[in-house]
Amino acid sequence: MNAQQIRAALKLFADFAPAVMKAAEIVESAERAEAGIKERTDEWHRVEHEIANSQKRLDAVKLELERERQKLGQAKTDSELRHAVIEQEVQKQRDEFAQESMEVQAKLTALKQEANGWSQKVLALKSEYDETHKALITLKKSILV
Repeated sequence: MNAQQIRAALKLFADFAPAVMKAAEIVESAERAEAGIKERTDEWHRVEHEIANSQKRLDAVKLELERERQKLGQAKTDSELRHAVIEQEVQKQRDEFAQESMEVQAKLTALKQEANGWSQKVLALKSEYDETHKALITLKKSILV
């Protein structure tokens, strides 16, 4: 092939050169887009992995929270039971105190009545003594006169 023939053959391609260059630009843009997509896909997978790990941690925290709620509920129940037992004991002691108080009050009333009875006897004996004493004084005066 001579130079003219080569130029003629290349001339055919010269008309297509801008289209080939445009195609090359499109392919280059597509390659950049694919690289960007790969980067975004990698980023997407990393974020999905972080979300999955965060979800696992959240589930673990929720489970621990539920356990703590159960412990708290049990502690509350235990506390309420202890309170009820203590309240029963306090009420029992109040009842016993009230009973003892009534018994002491009854004994005090009986002792007051007994003391009043003795006071009456003492007054009666004093009155009898006074009368006997007056009689003795009168007798003594009559003997001495």
